[in-house]
Amino acid sequence: MNTVVQNGELRETDPWKLCMDNGDIFLKSLEFGRIRGIAALLSGVAPVAELIPLAQELIKRDILVVLAGRAADDVERAEKKNPALFEQVDSGLLDLCEFIGIHPVVYMNLETDASNMRNFYMQQAELATVGIGELPLTEMAWTSAPNPGGDQELVYGRIIRMNSDPMDNADLLEDYIHEKRLAQDWCDRYYCDEVAYS
Repeated sequence: MNTVVQNGELRETDPWKLCMDNGDIFLKSLEFGRIRGIAALLSGVAPVAELIPLAQELIKRDILVVLAGRAADDVERAEKKNPALFEQVDSGLLDLCEFIGIHPVVYMNLETDASNMRNFYMQQAELATVGIGELPLTEMAWTSAPNPGGDQELVYGRIIRMNSDPMDNADLLEDYIHEKRLAQDWCDRYYCDEVAYS
């Protein structure tokens, strides 16, 4: 059960439930570029030494990270040993995460959480009146992973293959998210129309 007792009150901890409960706020944050997109990293057998700097770089760019697969468990254990691992978060993503109560790096069990994530994506697409594939969402899979994500490639447009350079991977994901944002006429950092903030 994704709840804990804090200060005598039952508190929801399922990140997808929290995102759905705050769907309007999440979408506004997306539209105005406070959070630029979501990158799901399907780790497979990806080395933890490459996943951690990639996730660190993405959250510095206001991109929410979802980690799934075997290596994600190793990353989560590493963060428990070093809670400061993902503390360097850009302000837009940080503000949203603190407001709705989620972590900027979401650990996901593909067997139990995939439908919850998809339901959230469907909610965001409905609120934005676009198809899921038009939202600034993407996935990256380790190159040796067979058939990464199954039919998810049809949902998100394409799955980007992870290489051994975390910075290059971050650039590839950011570029794809950037293209999707501009296609929706959504503000994206240095490509903002001042009217978007008026």
